[in-house]
Amino acid sequence: MTDSTTPGWQSFLRRFVTRRPIAILRLEDHQYGAILNSRKGMREFTLNIPHDYLREVVAPCLCLITGTRLRGLQDHEDGEEMLYVGVIKSKQVTATLDTRIKVERTARVTPSASQLVGLIQEARAAERFSARLADPSPVIKLSPKLSAILVDTMANSRGNHGALRMVSAGLEPPPLGPSARLQGEAIDMALKAFGLSGDAPAVHLELVKGKESRLVGARLMEDSVIEHDARQVPEFQLVGSDATGRAMFRKGQQTLEVITANRKKLEEVFGVDLIYVNHFHDNLVMVQYKMLEHDGAGGRDDWTYTQDRHLSKQLSAMQRFSRRVVSSEKSYRLSDDFFYLKFVRRYGDSESSFLLPLEHFKALARGPSRAPRSKKVHLSYTALEGRYMRQTAFHSLLQSGYIGADSSTTAALQTLIEDLLSGGDALVVAIQRKTTQAEDDADHARRMQDWDDTEAGYH
Repeated sequence: MTDSTTPGWQSFLRRFVTRRPIAILRLEDHQYGAILNSRKGMREFTLNIPHDYLREVVAPCLCLITGTRLRGLQDHEDGEEMLYVGVIKSKQVTATLDTRIKVERTARVTPSASQLVGLIQEARAAERFSARLADPSPVIKLSPKLSAILVDTMANSRGNHGALRMVSAGLEPPPLGPSARLQGEAIDMALKAFGLSGDAPAVHLELVKGKESRLVGARLMEDSVIEHDARQVPEFQLVGSDATGRAMFRKGQQTLEVITANRKKLEEVFGVDLIYVNHFHDNLVMVQYKMLEHDGAGGRDDWTYTQDRHLSKQLSAMQRFSRRVVSSEKSYRLSDDFFYLKFVRRYGDSESSFLLPLEHFKALARGPSRAPRSKKVHLSYTALEGRYMRQTAFHSLLQSGYIGADSSTTAALQTLIEDLLSGGDALVVAIQRKTTQAEDDADHARRMQDWDDTEAGYH
């Protein structure tokens, strides 16, 4: 049973598995070893299984995956039983006898399936689960009631919360409100400016209990995700209640640390901001997102921005921050402008978006495009006639360090961030820096562990 203190993701999973019950995938030793050695490892894989075992499985659904990691290279040695949770995202007939399933968002949970039996509080449910585990079939479908009991049993372990929350995000489409969508946009922009694709896997993911963050949709290079009661944002000394999630990405000897932070729930927020701090090239850029609305009046096919209620306050915050920043002395920098406004169509793909430096936007706001005797800023996509920056060009300039202020202005950043958070904005902070020795050591240890797991899985 759940109560008012039950996390939303747990309530959702309980409801979901009563409609689409959990399926258990039992991996043979050779399958487990081969998957571990694949390009994406356990976090995402496909599997061909005879039709009969999958007839009652409806995708997408929650799945439990069991496999054995041998302790040594001798077949007679005991192995460690591993348990993962994931999403069977799709299934497709691929041959006369086989169906292929795709499994995504896989993460390690504890304890093992056999040990989980002893944690089930209802005796009859424990007996049923034990009996189902004794079935040698490669796919075992559970009943709706037993599936719900298993969700609660796994959720009783705090260490499983991050994995279960991430899996729930793979079963439930994320909210598509303006703020949720734009926070995802900001994360995507940070990754592309770092030189990675928007779906690049994170090497580390932390989520804050009870807080919404689009980082919950991030792919993982590891098989685990951590959930905390609170998490502080490095460098900016924000209180723990502000941060909602933190993920780290690697590229060569560089690390991108992405943090989401806000005071209000995403659906109550209008604006999203991105702060990109590049310690590698010593530059800093801030992006304010604004929505373009479709304008079809008089047969036109245009997109326009009309000043929203947040604009004046946001411009004032930018102005206060500008006075605290010393212009960069980097001689090669094309521009030390660091405030940009990104305009995104409310209904449309992100490729149609464009950016304007703050000074250009202010010049347009003072120009003839403003309606007579109006205090409102009105911006027309068509009227700009190409005088804007496409996001691919922006990514390139930011990545190379050709634009932005000196990144050693973190003290002044605190003032701006507090202004943004007090206004209820959902903030994305991206910090590009050199990978530390400790992180290098951890990456090496992970690679060695993966190699050991793969070798053991093959023997």
